[in-house]
Amino acid sequence: MSDRLVLYELGCRAAHESIPLAVPESGAVAMVRNDEGHLILRPWSELVSTDRVIGVLHPIDGSPLERALIPWSPELLVDGVPPLGISVLRAGRTIGADDADFIVVREFCSETIPVPAEIAGTPCAACSAPLEGLVQFCSCGTAFHFEEGDGNQEPLCCLMALPSCTRCGEPSTLAPVLRPNPALLGLGVSGEGHAFDGNGLEVRL
Repeated sequence: MSDRLVLYELGCRAAHESIPLAVPESGAVAMVRNDEGHLILRPWSELVSTDRVIGVLHPIDGSPLERALIPWSPELLVDGVPPLGISVLRAGRTIGADDADFIVVREFCSETIPVPAEIAGTPCAACSAPLEGLVQFCSCGTAFHFEEGDGNQEPLCCLMALPSCTRCGEPSTLAPVLRPNPALLGLGVSGEGHAFDGNGLEVRL
């Protein structure tokens, strides 16, 4: 399964006006103001002389969906205010400057993979048969059977056989799931999922 952080600019009227910024899975990445005045993400090793760094994101061991954010300029804002020190960036928080704010979004996409050893033999959340062979995951982490079909038989996809996940209740989908959902923030971007409150906790919409 694919699970990563992506930044969506707040205040855009349509998706084509802002290109989402994917946060690399490894290595330090800087939020910079480029020579055109735009805020972008650039790997630390690829900075150019015209870049003006305003903050640096570092991976956190054991927390793939969080980044340590080191302030580099008083221009940097986190959740609308200048950070007092190192901040932890996760889904639902915002990062940017006075003229541009980005919301941090978790982008999850289910993939068909061999069943991980730690859950092999446990019951499928849909049919209760032991998990073996191939599996697919809901964005909440629940595993479901997947069996490839042949010429005479359709693939068996337990995740899509149900209208919603038996654990979290979210609609069943193999499309990318965005949390929080930029579409619900007026960005013109399609997505599914939850929003977050001021404490970073998921709230059902």
